[in-house]
Amino acid sequence: MDAVDLHQHLWPASFVELLRRRTHAPYLRDWQLVSDGEPPYEIRPQDHEVGSRIAQDHRAGIGIACVCPRWRWGWAVAAGRCAWRVGGIP
Repeated sequence: MDAVDLHQHLWPASFVELLRRRTHAPYLRDWQLVSDGEPPYEIRPQDHEVGSRIAQDHRAGIGIACVCPRWRWGWAVAAGRCAWRVGGIP
């Protein structure tokens, strides 16, 4: 596996629940994301489960993936903590 994916989103269950509790954008209803200025977007739950995502990356030949936050929503992540090697988190 030689490919590198520099931009993936991965939402932990706690974040999904936070989005479900919200009453204004951005919020999640079932698996549809609603945000200001964009049409509703269907989210695939399996894309946000770590084991499933790693398996998807294996099938796609991705060896390293960088998980990126939605910056415009004001999220931040410490540099150096955003990448994983497929097959295990460093």
